Formats: sequence, structure tokens, C-alpha cells
Amino acid sequence: MPDRHGRRWRDLAGRRRVLDLPPRADQRVGLVIDFRYHLVSIIAVFLALAMGLVLGSTVLNDIVLRSTTQTADDLSDRNEELRGDLRSLEDGERTTGQFVETMAPRLLADELKSKRVVVFAAPGADRSQVRQVSDGVDMAGGTVTGTVTLRNTYVDKRKVGVLGGLTDTLGKSTELDMPTDAVPAERAAYLLANATVTKDEEALGKTDDDATGTLTAFEEAKFLDLSGAPQKRASLAIVVGPAEKYAGNQASVGNDSTVALASYLDETGAGTVLTAPSDSAGRGGVVTALRDDQGAQESVSTVDNLDTPPGYVVTTLALALDGNGSTGQWGSGAGSDAVAPSPSAGSDS
Repeated sequence: MPDRHGRRWRDLAGRRRVLDLPPRADQRVGLVIDFRYHLVSIIAVFLALAMGLVLGSTVLNDIVLRSTTQTADDLSDRNEELRGDLRSLEDGERTTGQFVETMAPRLLADELKSKRVVVFAAPGADRSQVRQVSDGVDMAGGTVTGTVTLRNTYVDKRKVGVLGGLTDTLGKSTELDMPTDAVPAERAAYLLANATVTKDEEALGKTDDDATGTLTAFEEAKFLDLSGAPQKRASLAIVVGPAEKYAGNQASVGNDSTVALASYLDETGAGTVLTAPSDSAGRGGVVTALRDDQGAQESVSTVDNLDTPPGYVVTTLALALDGNGSTGQWGSGAGSDAVAPSPSAGSDS
């Protein structure tokens, strides 16, 4: 039952209950005022934040703009300095090139007098560098018998089976003692070396059916191209390495094939030089591959600066020295003995 104030009663169990009565009018007014106060406060906070962002972004934009402008000016000045350095290097290289052109005939005179030289261009070799090497031989009084330009198929892993079949056939048709445990690239190098170079003075400048048949078979199988008469055997050989390092499908087989070719040319003839651009003496380069092969390094000379103005001069001098039985590693890369051999190194022959 409710008490005299109408707010409590006892239930049948005798427990007291409290009635939930609606708030009085003065309480409702207080709630509305509190809500409006909080709303105004929140709006004021957001307005302050907005003003801060606007003012802050204006100041920051000015600072960032000044910083960016300064950075751009610094970069522009630095780029101009680098362009100046590049122009100086290019001028220096032109001057060096002109000096080499002037002095090369004097430096190379008679270094390869009466010598016969065959030039092999590895897959990817720069044609202009091949021509320079041939010009160096001419200046030195030698004769280029011909040029054998190996195609990319020669160092393509997908063509190993075809190359192996060709070398097996040629091995059976010639009187050569083919290395029995050699891989196709090594057998190919052996065959090409025997077809183009010799130590026998009486065989120089001469050819036979084996030499002609071998070179023709490789050409018809699209492993190489021929110019001149490389089958008329020479005593010395130059192998021009690739303009860029072998990569991808050619990475390992390219270097191995080139090193094998240079080694067999040196073994069959009287001397061989492997010459290539500067990066060939770096990691994965063909010159590095040969210099890391102790057996090849002891017999084959290398040059690692063919892409520089004096590169072909160094190559020619190295060949003259190697033809006299003195192997050297020339250039500026790892494993080199000196930048270049001294002129007249081969004039004793």
C-alpha cells in the first residue's frame, strides 16, 4: 500500500518498493541547460582546431616552400657541377684518343711483323672494337687472316644438344684426337682452334679439308659467321669478349665457352689474348672468369680496358709479348699485372 506521500508501498510479501516518478519541471530545465553548454563547448573546440589548422598550414607551407626552393637550387648547382665534370672527362678522353691515334703507329711499329693473326669475336662483341683490334694488328705489321664472329646460339643453353651433335659428327670425320670427356663447348673450341691456328711454321697460311669443312659446318649450322680466310691458319689469335657481361640464359655458358676457346687457341697456336671492356674484370665478367682459372691464366694473356682509347694498343702489345712466350694480365681491373706492357716487347722475334 502507498504511504502518505504516495511514493512507497509494501507488496504482499512485506517488501518495500520505490516508485519511479517523473522529474520535476526545475530538473528538466537543468538538463537542457547542461546539454546546450556542452554543445557550445564542443563547437568552440572544433572552431579552435580549424583555425589552428588554417594558421598552421599557412606557416608550414611557407617553410616547406622555402625549403623546397633551397633544395631545388642546391640540386641545380650540383647538377651543373656534375655536367662540368662530365664535359671535362669527355674532353680528356677526346684528347687521350687523339694522342693514341697519333702515337699508335709508332708504338706498334713492327710489334707483329710478318705474324698471322686470326680474330674471334665472342657473342655480343662490339663490332667497332673488333675493327680496332684488327687495325692494331695491321699497324703492328701483322696480317689478319680472317674474323670468326660467334653468334648468340653458340652460348645458348637451348642449343647445347645441337652443338654437341655437330661436334660429335665433326670429331668422327676429322683425324683430330677429340678430348673424350669434354663438354660440347670445349669440343667446339678444340675444333675451331685446330681449324684456324697452328704452331707449325710450314702450315701457316695454308688450309686443308678438315679446316674448311669444320668452319663451313659451324657456319651452316648458324653458330658463327666468317669473313676473310680464317681457314688459312695463323699462329696467333685474339678473342674479343662481349661488350656487356653475359646474363640470363648465357651467364655461365657464355664465360665458360669463351675461356675454353681462348685456352684451346693458345694451346694449338703460338699465343692468344682475350680482350674485353672494363666491366669484364668485375664480378661475372669474362676476363675475371679466365683470370680465376689458374690453368688458363698461366697461358692466356688478358686485357680488360678494350673500351678505352688505348685498349686496342694494349691488346696488340700484349699479343706480341704473348707470342714470345710471356703471358700477362693487363689493364686496371682485379688480377691485372699492369696497365700495359712496354712497347717493343715483341720485336725480338
